[in-house]
Amino acid sequence: MPSLLQPDRVVAHGAAWVDAGLISPEQLDAIRRYEHLEATAERRFSIPAEIAVYLGSTLALGGGAMVVAQRWDDLAFAGRITIAALLIVVGLTAGAWSYRQDEPGTDRLAGFLSLVGLAGVAVTVGLLVDRTGEASEEVLVIVPGLGVVVVGCGLWRNRSRPVEFLSVVVAAAAVTFATTSLLDLSVWVGGAALVVWGTLLALASGFDMVRPSDLGIAAGAIVAYIGAISWSDIDERLGPVIALIVALALVGVAVRRDEPSPLVLGVVGALIAIQAVLATTFDSALAAAVVALCGIVLVVGVIARSARRGARSRR
Repeated sequence: MPSLLQPDRVVAHGAAWVDAGLISPEQLDAIRRYEHLEATAERRFSIPAEIAVYLGSTLALGGGAMVVAQRWDDLAFAGRITIAALLIVVGLTAGAWSYRQDEPGTDRLAGFLSLVGLAGVAVTVGLLVDRTGEASEEVLVIVPGLGVVVVGCGLWRNRSRPVEFLSVVVAAAAVTFATTSLLDLSVWVGGAALVVWGTLLALASGFDMVRPSDLGIAAGAIVAYIGAISWSDIDERLGPVIALIVALALVGVAVRRDEPSPLVLGVVGALIAIQAVLATTFDSALAAAVVALCGIVLVVGVIARSARRGARSRR
């Protein structure tokens, strides 16, 4: 039976739930057992070891990339496809092994390795498509992007795996843009497509149907925001106004869920959209002043709401 509650929220908020009197310590232990979050006796993969692995992997990839980049044009197709295939095999295999270690540090490392494997997927598919000699620039984005989406979904599988999830979202957005260009569709259509599927992603994440939910809300809102902003090419006010609505909705959801990262994104997005709206009416100095004032109001409003919530929870 799949887990009904996100394990990362149990870890992050469990102690606070007990302190607020919402659940007892025994109930929290029962939740942890159900979610398989029992504390391990010993951490086998320390933070210094994790950092060393990241540094070593980055240096190895960077050094190898420099060598390959210098000779890439001289390599035959077989050599290029072999290098890309090695990225897939090493990244996905090592990532799967790291996930099986079942530790927070190895899970993060697995996400990094999965990203390497997904990059190999994009390069491999791109090489195969380019081999035909007739592919347009849009096709060179669409087909590899779809490959990343398919493999990325297989790695993610609606688990709390942020790197794989973001890879799928970014690849899907790139495919949407490229498809719009390939079909010579109006900006209205491309923007609407991003707004619709970004909104659906955020809503599904808000109802905990997509994991990790806080990242899903933020990613969906960003996609919808980009789609709305793209409408500025047609109407200089409509795009920023819709983007402002999306950003304020993100702020509201983040405050309600007490999620700081989406809250920051929402506030920044709202201020950018307000600046764009005001720039069509006022001069730049006055617009900047109004934006600064709006930023202060947003921050004060969020702090006041958080303070009231904290006061109610202590009663």
